[in-house]
Amino acid sequence: MAMLGVYECIQQAWRRLAVTGVLVMYGMTASAAADAITVEEAVRLALHNNPALQAQQQLTTAAEGELRQARTFPHNPRLEWEGLTGHDRNEVRRGARKFTAKLSQEVPLGGKWHQRIQVAAAGLDRTQWEVQNAQRELIKEVKETFYRLLFLEEKRAFAEQAVALAQRLAESADARYRAGDSPQLDVNLARVEVHNVRRQRLDVLSQLTQARVTLNRLLGRPADTLLTVSGTLDAPPQPLDPEPLRQQALQQRPDLRSRTAAIDAALAEVALARAQRVPDVEVAFVFEREETGEDIRQTFGGSMAVPLPLWNRNTGAIAAAQARTRAAELERTTLQHVVATEIATTIAELQRLRTSLQLFQDAILPQSRENLALLQQAFAAGEIGIVPLVTEQRAFIDRQHEFLEARFAYRTSLVTLESLVGGGAP
Repeated sequence: MAMLGVYECIQQAWRRLAVTGVLVMYGMTASAAADAITVEEAVRLALHNNPALQAQQQLTTAAEGELRQARTFPHNPRLEWEGLTGHDRNEVRRGARKFTAKLSQEVPLGGKWHQRIQVAAAGLDRTQWEVQNAQRELIKEVKETFYRLLFLEEKRAFAEQAVALAQRLAESADARYRAGDSPQLDVNLARVEVHNVRRQRLDVLSQLTQARVTLNRLLGRPADTLLTVSGTLDAPPQPLDPEPLRQQALQQRPDLRSRTAAIDAALAEVALARAQRVPDVEVAFVFEREETGEDIRQTFGGSMAVPLPLWNRNTGAIAAAQARTRAAELERTTLQHVVATEIATTIAELQRLRTSLQLFQDAILPQSRENLALLQQAFAAGEIGIVPLVTEQRAFIDRQHEFLEARFAYRTSLVTLESLVGGGAP
């Protein structure tokens, strides 16, 4: 009779769990239908609305203005005017007046104008690649946050299952205690386990809130905007051959392309510094009119001014520009090595995670479920106490969490690899 009472309690607990599960799933479905977005939609919204990216894009407009300015002739003409009037003491030159007008134009020589255009063009190219790199980094952060939300949603759903599992155990232990088949200690242990899994669920809910706030920020939306995500952590197997991926990164990575543009800009600065050794000349047209009484004299002429490069040969500026060129080349080489290392490291991690996931699916999780089911049956039959069952139940929950974390790590490592090779499209 005592065993019948235990089985009835277990059946009632299962019915309550089924009703609760239906209500939870209905609530999740209604919420998801309200504002569920896919990873592709999240990326699109971020690229359109993210304020930090918009600030970066303004730098492109600034660089375009600098190029437009560089293409404009650098020196405006200068007009000078001078006038004198009066008379001498002996009044011989009563009412004398003199006017002088000078129109001058500075003319750049040595190709300086062309080299300034080259510097500005390389600067614009570099800025454009830097904006694209900011987009690449934003896409990576959005996808990582998106998949973290999916991960936490699954973790929350499993936390609900863990709470239900612990509650069923507590109800079974209480029923056995009332039937005189187990001590009060079993009931206390079961209740502690319920509180423990509830605490874990609260931690997951807090992390979910933080992840939603982060994703809303990346999407350029208010932090409290209703947000649910639609998708899966599972991903099809990807080719993991390092060499093709490394070659793809060298061709596509916008930060590498930016380093190349920086080298071009530095080389243009070297050419400009050398061109600046050639002095600019200033040519002028001069008109002079002098009136003395009834006498009028007008003269026309010209002038030219040429600085003599006797002391300043611009050698310091040339050396500095050459040093910047070498630094830009070394930065690109360093980044190439870093990219190759990161790709190899990420591929090794993906291979490890792929093997780990296979072990979870083929051996660890099936065996863990079987062990828990056997211990539950033994506990219900009164063959064991609650301690072995609680221990195995905790181990079962831990293994489920490890499996979920491995799936999340595999998915985010794929995002990392995609970003490393310069990909950005979802």
